[in-house]
Amino acid sequence: MITNTNGIAESIYHYIWLKDDSLIKESFQLKLPDTIIFKNGMPQVWYFTNQSGEILMKKNDCRKPENIINHFCNNSKQNGQVIAYYVYNSRYNVKDPINDTHEISKAKQFDVNEKICIYYLTKETFPQFIKNNNKAPEGILQKFIDPIANHEQLIQAIWSPSVCILSKKQNNRDLYDMQFDPYERCATFDGCEAYSKVIPLRGKQISHEIRKQCQMIIQKLTNLSYGQTNISRIVMYFKPDKQNRVWFLYCTSIRLQGEPDEQIQQYKSIWGNSNIKKNNTPISFNTNFKRPHQIKNVLTVNTMHPVTLIKNIECVECGLLCQKDDLYHLAYEFIIKHFELNPNSNPIINENILVMKPKSFFVSQDHIRDIHSHIPPLIIKLYPQITVALYEQMKVNDAFLIKTILVCESCFLKYSSSNSTLSGASQRVTKQKKMAVRLKSASILQRKPEIKEYLFQQNLDLIKQKKEAFFKSNSNKQSFNSNSQFSTALNTISASHKYKLSLESNFDQISFQLNTAR
Repeated sequence: MITNTNGIAESIYHYIWLKDDSLIKESFQLKLPDTIIFKNGMPQVWYFTNQSGEILMKKNDCRKPENIINHFCNNSKQNGQVIAYYVYNSRYNVKDPINDTHEISKAKQFDVNEKICIYYLTKETFPQFIKNNNKAPEGILQKFIDPIANHEQLIQAIWSPSVCILSKKQNNRDLYDMQFDPYERCATFDGCEAYSKVIPLRGKQISHEIRKQCQMIIQKLTNLSYGQTNISRIVMYFKPDKQNRVWFLYCTSIRLQGEPDEQIQQYKSIWGNSNIKKNNTPISFNTNFKRPHQIKNVLTVNTMHPVTLIKNIECVECGLLCQKDDLYHLAYEFIIKHFELNPNSNPIINENILVMKPKSFFVSQDHIRDIHSHIPPLIIKLYPQITVALYEQMKVNDAFLIKTILVCESCFLKYSSSNSTLSGASQRVTKQKKMAVRLKSASILQRKPEIKEYLFQQNLDLIKQKKEAFFKSNSNKQSFNSNSQFSTALNTISASHKYKLSLESNFDQISFQLNTAR
């Protein structure tokens, strides 16, 4: 049944597949790629378009995981190319919680949590995704259609009975450049503005074809519901392929005529003027997409070093997905100190706690706490078989306290910044990062300035001693010999230090000796 929604309209595929006797077969020409609808984590329906252009449904035997993998992966595409994508509602992002309480209340009031996530799959990741049970239980798996150009392109159609607005977006990266992440190569309307750009939709033929297909879909929905489903606004997405054929992909927002007043009143506070009467709720077309929780919110700046967007490591403490570079070393010492400073912040793991009898005046240890209440929960995750007696011995052991574990940034800050006594954890990590920097190679004189000064002083003393010995001589021959020795000594020092010496000139010394001899 077609209802008002801000998420994926899965029921629209069923109405497109149904036969309508009021429409001529040749008049309804709509191409739909292989689309598999998942319910409770299992494939329920598989729609496809045959060679004659008719939309059909595959049998139950074809929906086995092995058959799905063989159908999607047996093609001529290279490794790394996108072969499919999974579209699901963001409420199944269980590992991407909203931290802001204001956003939580706003999501409950305006139903903003019905946002759409699109996760792109390659030849390498597709088999693992199909066999994995941790994916979103409800969603749409659709085959990827190669665009008409080397960049991913998508056309958005906002239809109403009076007007149909078309807009086109193109991704900035080359679709077949495997060094970039699949999400960065394929995101258009579903990604941030930095991944794509709006381009004009040129040509009357393609715009006329998309408007025609929108009108055919609306007409078929109205005929099959016997006039009870009257759509006032709808948002649909199309893509042209290399053969200039237009494919219908999915629908993200629907508004019906005659909406209930209870639903309209939910949006009354965002209109500003409450005196204005509204007959329907606003439609969302560019704001109902959200980044999947497996994708990191980064962008490649240097094309020589593309970034990795996939988060494939799960934090031991909180279970949040992150990358290897986002993990920090946390010592056991800070885990134990954080638990001792905040003993009531961690819930007791064992739920089967004995209840104290009302008539008893003495309470045993079993009635107060369970056996694991004195051990930090993170230590229990790492060592499930640990006991209280063994923990008391290990928490005073230095070899045990200096051990580290990799956790995400939020968990690291929780353990290291919760108290002033634990502030040394961040300093320790900073020192380790500084030690990892390699120093540039330098000579001994550059690394030890005091050695350079010492050698200069030694040469200066030696020159002064030789100068005194030269002046003690009275003969001219000895004087000339001393001058040659003196010049040799001067050549031993550098030119930059000669100007610092307060020595008499050789010519002045010779003239003085000649005048004395007369």
